[in-house]
Amino acid sequence: MKIRFYKIFVLGLTILISNYFSGCSKDKCIQQPDQTFLMSSSDKAQIIYSGRDTLKFLHNAIDTIVFIGQGKQSYFNVEPGTGGDCPGANQKYEGYDIIYMSSQ
Repeated sequence: MKIRFYKIFVLGLTILISNYFSGCSKDKCIQQPDQTFLMSSSDKAQIIYSGRDTLKFLHNAIDTIVFIGQGKQSYFNVEPGTGGDCPGANQKYEGYDIIYMSSQ
């Protein structure tokens, strides 16, 4: 009986000590600044559509489809940072959406 109690006591003490040293208290976390990655001017120049274009696809699966441009807008794709128990810095990547409306 003494050996069984001793093993349980040692196991419990080991778990408590490992949790104490491995955990990151949220109160001790340092706020990481977000990182923003903008598109370069050369990348933006490669976008061939202005966002107000009219695109016509002829005979695409027996039909003619017309898309009318509704504009272009910038957005940021946010990837959450990983920092274990402490929050890491989010990474924001700039992108562009070109919005079209179908005529059909």
